[in-house]
Amino acid sequence: MNKPARVKISALGTYVPPRLLTNADLEKMVDTSNEWILERTGIRERHIVDKGVATSDLATEAAKKALTERGLLPTDVETIVVATVSPDMFFPSTACLVQHKLGAAGAWGFDLSAACSAFLYALQTGAQFVANGLHKKVLVIGADVMSSIIDYTDRATCVIFGDGAGAVILEPIMMNVGICMPRPGFLEGLREICTRNGALLIFDEVKTGAKLGWGGASEYFGVKPDMITLAKSIGGGVPLAAFGASREVMDLIVQHKVFHGGTYNTNRFAMAAGLATFREVLTRENYLHVGKLSRKLTEGYSAIIKKAGIQGYVASAGVNGALMLYPEEIRNYRDWLKIDVDLWRQFWFGMVNRGVLAMPYWWDEQWTISVQHTEADIEKHLAVFEEIAPGLAKAQAERGVAFVGAAGH
Repeated sequence: MNKPARVKISALGTYVPPRLLTNADLEKMVDTSNEWILERTGIRERHIVDKGVATSDLATEAAKKALTERGLLPTDVETIVVATVSPDMFFPSTACLVQHKLGAAGAWGFDLSAACSAFLYALQTGAQFVANGLHKKVLVIGADVMSSIIDYTDRATCVIFGDGAGAVILEPIMMNVGICMPRPGFLEGLREICTRNGALLIFDEVKTGAKLGWGGASEYFGVKPDMITLAKSIGGGVPLAAFGASREVMDLIVQHKVFHGGTYNTNRFAMAAGLATFREVLTRENYLHVGKLSRKLTEGYSAIIKKAGIQGYVASAGVNGALMLYPEEIRNYRDWLKIDVDLWRQFWFGMVNRGVLAMPYWWDEQWTISVQHTEADIEKHLAVFEEIAPGLAKAQAERGVAFVGAAGH
């Protein structure tokens, strides 16, 4: 049975026309003021197209930037979804015009109109194409020339809208691929891109939170996000989640510009469990303890792999690690699909039948070291792996390194 593929945004491109319409300009057009606009919208200026520039023109420029960012050609795109309420014309769709202007031969597309929610709907629609295996590269664009439909005598609406476009590229990524570490400079580059484009960099640490180190992924990788999300481990087994952000972002909640609510926000039991987890379990002392065990397990696996002649390696990060039955380090999910699943099963059952549950059952999983584990636990784990390693090497040699991959299961 295939586990469903997850979807990621692999590139971002934005474009706004160069001409500005400032609050001072609007003061001359309608009964308004810079103070009135700022108090209600926070907007000082908006970008407006020149005469003859259409939505498809903005969308195409944003799409070009996204493709360049990702290193793709227009012909790599399979589907284009444009979210807009200001299409160039009723038909053909703006997506078809973008396809033509980009030179995305072979791609098909359509428009989706739902005003402010349109880009979210388009993003979800594009994600489904990828998750269901219909396409691998979907271009989702949100673009509008609002100046073409705005009434510039209505001060309630004309101060809000401008013209512009943003594009993202969606590609599939599995929820887990054992462990696939980001390439050097990737997160740093992402930080720079987000800063340059005025976008928030959010670290989803529901999976990695509390596992990489006391300071999470930010400390581990040396990259500071604008927001982090946490769950699972911070509650010590109790339903609990949290998010943190810069003061600038969190002030939006304080000022009631963004609503935040949740079932467990005032649950005393959940809060007490979270505080106890942070104060008694997720301490710097305990991180030193599990870090030492992780190094011992990782180094032990590496030595046994080399001794037995297994074509593979160990990937580890924080308290997590995984035996990767592939001769070279994987860089993406496509690499991971080539891993010999049946050989992994032989490894997993061989360990379990000898009293060691190395990790949950599925070849994309990892082991997790707990603060309750001891050096004796690690030694037993390594002793069992050393016992089954020769059989794995023999089976691998007989079957071939890439006999069957995860794509076949």
